[in-house]
Amino acid sequence: MSVEELLQSILDGITNFFSGAFATLLTGIENIFHVVVDFFIAIIYFITYVFGIFHNLFTPIQFIFYFLKDVLAGFTETITNATPIAFGSDVLNILNAIPNFTILTSIVGGILIVLLVFGSLKYLST
Repeated sequence: MSVEELLQSILDGITNFFSGAFATLLTGIENIFHVVVDFFIAIIYFITYVFGIFHNLFTPIQFIFYFLKDVLAGFTETITNATPIAFGSDVLNILNAIPNFTILTSIVGGILIVLLVFGSLKYLST
């Protein structure tokens, strides 16, 4: 074996050693990176799943809270900018000529509410 062949075999050995070590290092880094990414994906999935469970648990409570808040606000709210219905004088004369007009309108309104309830029940039962 000549000196050139000896040097060539030594350099080939060193090259193969470092290329193999480098490839092993890259494979190790790739594996570590893959495990870290999988870990974070699992954490994100778990957090999303837990938040979804809490959202589904608290949605009815939140609905009840906001409903009661709005109902109570509606009870305590006063009407300040109520605009009266403006009828002409001819219409007002006709309406004022009807005896007990407010009682009559209350009765007609009650009948309409009852018909609306029964109609809704009939519609929902079909």
